[in-house]
Amino acid sequence: MQYKIKFHLDNYLKYRLKKQVDWYEKNANKHRKEYYIFQFLIISIGALIPIINTSNVNPNDSSIRLWSSILGGSIVISSGILQLTKAHENWVSYRSTAEVLKSEYFLYYTNSDIYEEKDIEKRDRIFIKRIESIITSEGSKYLQYHQNNMPTSPPSENK
Repeated sequence: MQYKIKFHLDNYLKYRLKKQVDWYEKNANKHRKEYYIFQFLIISIGALIPIINTSNVNPNDSSIRLWSSILGGSIVISSGILQLTKAHENWVSYRSTAEVLKSEYFLYYTNSDIYEEKDIEKRDRIFIKRIESIITSEGSKYLQYHQNNMPTSPPSENK
């Protein structure tokens, strides 16, 4: 016996599409802020190092070297965090995905492009299939970005 569940597009729009767009927008903004904060730190601290190094103080004073080292280390840490979290890549990718999802909805809503189909059920299926394809594609991009950051295990030795 085969059961067919009637799926209402309104539920899909409310519980799937809207939630996905909201999630992508929220996370795009989070990663944009993270990216700008760390870039601001890198630029600002990088500009302070030459100022500290050229300040007119006792040449035997080791505090200049200490502060330059601390500031340089904070640049390395900030750069490493950005590289590890892929904040810029996530920001751009999530923002792009949110815009593509909204654009697809607009095409559907206005019966434009491939949504000029007269058969409403067929049109709805095309829409859902394309939305799910966009979401799946974003998941694949995320994995591709982040697999490059995965630590590799050392080669095993044959004993």
